[in-house]
Parts: sequence; C-alpha cells; structure tokens
Amino acid sequence: MSEQVLLLGGTSFMGRALSSLLTQRGLRVTHINRGRRHWNSEPAKDGSWIECDRRSEPEKIRKAILASRWTAVVDFTCFEPKDFEPVRAAFAEKNDEEKPFYIFICTDNVYSACGDFWMKGKERLIVESDAVRLQDEELRKSWAESD
Repeated sequence: MSEQVLLLGGTSFMGRALSSLLTQRGLRVTHINRGRRHWNSEPAKDGSWIECDRRSEPEKIRKAILASRWTAVVDFTCFEPKDFEPVRAAFAEKNDEEKPFYIFICTDNVYSACGDFWMKGKERLIVESDAVRLQDEELRKSWAESD
C-alpha cells in the first residue's frame, strides 16, 4: 500500500499544488475541508475528500486521523489553539510507531500580501473573509508573472 497524506484545508494555492505533487510521487492524498473554494479555483483533482468544518465538527477531524496510518498530516487551517485540539487528541491516542509527521503551514503570510495586516477603517486585523480577488485581469496576470 502506498503512503498516505492527510491535508487539512489547503483547497487553493499551496494546498492544490502540494496535492498534485504528492500524487505525482505516488502518495495517496485525502483532503479534509469545508468544501469551499476561493479565487474561482478548481478543486484539486487528486485524492479523496472528507467535508468537515474543523470548528463545528472537531470530532470528525480526530476520527479521520485515527482511521488511517498517515505518513503526514499537513495543516493549512490551524488559526487558533482550539483548532489544533482534535489533532492533538488523535496523536495522543496513537502509539509512537503510528504517529504521522505534523506539518503546519501558516497562511497568515498570505494576508500580508495585502500590504498591511491591519484592516484600515475596521480597526481590526485582516481575516480570511477579507481576502478579495483582484478584478483587474491585467493586474492579476502581472502579479502572477512577478510571483
């Protein structure tokens, strides 16, 4: 049986690219996410899917981690300590030989691309729902080429 990787979140950008890379290298990928896509992106075509909101269904995350022998769990959506709790609980239930690598990819850097973490006029930090896709196609292409 091939090695398995569990992706928490990661429906766009890095997550989609990672999913493709892992499957090209022969690993089986399972995605757990809310079923939402951003930026008019197509979902990753690789792997299997479990729809779950980690904040309202933390037990589903814990059970998914316990259900298989993962090589790695890659987490794109751990924004607060409580988001990590079902992952921690599942790892605590696995013996040492079964514990996967846990890789946390901080997406806060995505919001820094907005130029300022502080949402001007709203007196708060930028959050996920503040992200807005560029409407100017030429500017979008220019940014993509310079990236």
